[in-house]
Amino acid sequence: MAHPKKAAEVQSAPAELSDLQRECERLVFTLLRQAREDASVEGLSLPQLFLLGAVLRAGPVPVTQLTGWTGGSVSAISGLLDGLVEAKLLLREHGVEDRRQVLVSLSAEGRRLIDRVSSRRVERWGPIDARIRGSDSKVAAKVIREVVAALEMPAPSDDLPHNDGPTLARPSGAAREARRVAA
Repeated sequence: MAHPKKAAEVQSAPAELSDLQRECERLVFTLLRQAREDASVEGLSLPQLFLLGAVLRAGPVPVTQLTGWTGGSVSAISGLLDGLVEAKLLLREHGVEDRRQVLVSLSAEGRRLIDRVSSRRVERWGPIDARIRGSDSKVAAKVIREVVAALEMPAPSDDLPHNDGPTLARPSGAAREARRVAA
């Protein structure tokens, strides 16, 4: 039988983070802070900015698919969509084949907002790209891809198109696999 004091000591000892985990967490928190700043500059919440990014990636998309992709409830997503439609950043339309289906897409103003956010992110990453060049950049990208692949949970729906847009929405399964194979 284990000594009671030793068992208690083991349970109370804080877990040590690896350097990789610590640096990845710093990166995530930094990226989230920057995303919050981007959203704030545009007068949005972070969930609103992420939702705009999901719509950008998917094109005209049924509201029901957005709830599956984001993991949000129908009422929460609907509330976010209402605010974005009211701000004229998204358009709501009925489906052509099925009028009961409600599709959302970016408006021209929504596209301009995403372009502004993307421009700020390109500016922000310019000095980073300049410092990490060539093979170092490829190694860093490979490590990040491996960490994301290891941590990523399966998407609720695997048909969300992926591009290199300005948000943190997950790439589709096919895009993840293509990136993994390319690495």
